[in-house]
Amino acid sequence: MPHTRYWKSATPAQIRLMERACRGMNIVDLGGRDGSLARHLLEAGARCATSVDHQTAVPRLRSARLQHFAGEFDAFNTAYAQKSWDVGILSWPVTYANQLDAVIPALKRCRCIIYLGRNDRLSQCGTCALWRYLIHRQLMKCLKRKCSTILIYGEADRGKPLSEEEKWGLKAINR
Repeated sequence: MPHTRYWKSATPAQIRLMERACRGMNIVDLGGRDGSLARHLLEAGARCATSVDHQTAVPRLRSARLQHFAGEFDAFNTAYAQKSWDVGILSWPVTYANQLDAVIPALKRCRCIIYLGRNDRLSQCGTCALWRYLIHRQLMKCLKRKCSTILIYGEADRGKPLSEEEKWGLKAINR
């Protein structure tokens, strides 16, 4: 059975924000598990999507404009070295540095990055290296809710102070 809606902690307002940011765009969901978020965003108007996950045994959802890559992120970066995307998505990233830090090369090829997760004294999503990379990009939108925060980054250099989410992210304990 697919692990659909692993991104269910997002509020309706956060989902609408993601849908608007992805409308008409070529997206990559890094850590996309079964592809449910990518497929949802396709149904909401994204042009095409690639869902990437290191777990090879997860059943994948199918859609005409949805491509899956099952394997390590280093292998994905090699296979897609010349590819770029309009939007890169990280939802509830793990804190395992040996896995997550390998997504940074793919993020560098995304015009926009959407982060969905939670960093505070009780929860950590991402690694120090990931947050050191993200905080140098332009923070365009931050929508914090009780269970999750969505951060949308553009390409330009940083002009705003760090959000609380980012400050906690920089304190990440890599596993």
